[in-house]
Amino acid sequence: MSLQQIKQKLETYLNDNYATQAIKWPNTDIITLNKTVLTQTQIDNLTDFIEPSIIPVSSGREYFSTVSGIKWECFFQILLYTRKGTGTGSLYEMAEELDGLFREKTINDVICDRVDYLPSFELGDWEVLTVSVHSWTY
Repeated sequence: MSLQQIKQKLETYLNDNYATQAIKWPNTDIITLNKTVLTQTQIDNLTDFIEPSIIPVSSGREYFSTVSGIKWECFFQILLYTRKGTGTGSLYEMAEELDGLFREKTINDVICDRVDYLPSFELGDWEVLTVSVHSWTY
């Protein structure tokens, strides 16, 4: 397995199982909701959306493992956005839903064992909360 394969498997799982809010795909202008690409007008009217990415942690040798002997470890980081001035309730609702979607799940051989949160911060017109899913596989 590789980091790219982990990314693909977790993004596919997210896309297939999360239809509550729009998803902004990393390093693109594409935003989808329930697998449908949004128009610019729909994007401009969003009050909440999420943006996933991968943060590599390690790819160390495991001597008592399976075929490859390499353990790939990363965080599947999901930024949750809500417009400033609308309150933070939707951030925590999104965080709770994503926690339930990923915590202690095995997704196509990728183990998601825990979910961590980072403090929220402001970014332009948005309040942002970070949900990090610790993930690994061989």
